[in-house]
Amino acid sequence: MNDWLYRFEFHTGDTIDIEARWSEDDGVIQATPGPDSLPDDLKQSVWLENDQCSHCPLVPSRSPLCPLAATIIPVTHRFEQHDSTEAVRVIATSRDREVRADTNLQRGLGSLLGLLMGGSACPHFAFFRPMAAMHLPFSNDEETFFRVIGNALLSLAMRDEETSLDQANEHLKKQYEALGVVNLGMAQRLRRCATTDSGINAVIVLDMLARLIGDDPEEYIEALRPWYT
Repeated sequence: MNDWLYRFEFHTGDTIDIEARWSEDDGVIQATPGPDSLPDDLKQSVWLENDQCSHCPLVPSRSPLCPLAATIIPVTHRFEQHDSTEAVRVIATSRDREVRADTNLQRGLGSLLGLLMGGSACPHFAFFRPMAAMHLPFSNDEETFFRVIGNALLSLAMRDEETSLDQANEHLKKQYEALGVVNLGMAQRLRRCATTDSGINAVIVLDMLARLIGDDPEEYIEALRPWYT
């Protein structure tokens, strides 16, 4: 698993660095900045009991912080002075590679948040943790579909379950149905504490892609068939 540094270079000269490191203790991503960096008036935004997802299995007495919000909100807060359409150069660096993109903040944050959400301790993102471990910055839709479907098949095979495409199809529907609830909850938390739209829009774009796959994963599975026949 690679740790990542995402650097955002704006035309104004402003530079923002976000670190994403895998914890050796629990195997999840830890981002810098973390929840301790939030101003006092925003600390409640990461409490689990505030806007807790309806299907969340965690208990506030044992997990006082929402693991997803505690990872995402401190990061998006760093971009409060920037709009989602603002041009930015993003440099994603790991031990093995460096990937650069001249893009807008929404897409740059989308790539970073995809990594942080997939690697978070949120139970409903556990399915995506292997994809976060093999993170591909700025992946396009086709690359994402390929990775998601392959991940679903491996997930079933590793648990000694059936690994047919039909099984992968049903598996993906269940995963993305749960994911949609989490994305909605995350967007609600961001709306309560954000003054600009950059973080919210990045989550919305990720959710739109998730809904495309989750509504009819068989369509994307079939789109890959010509490569294997």
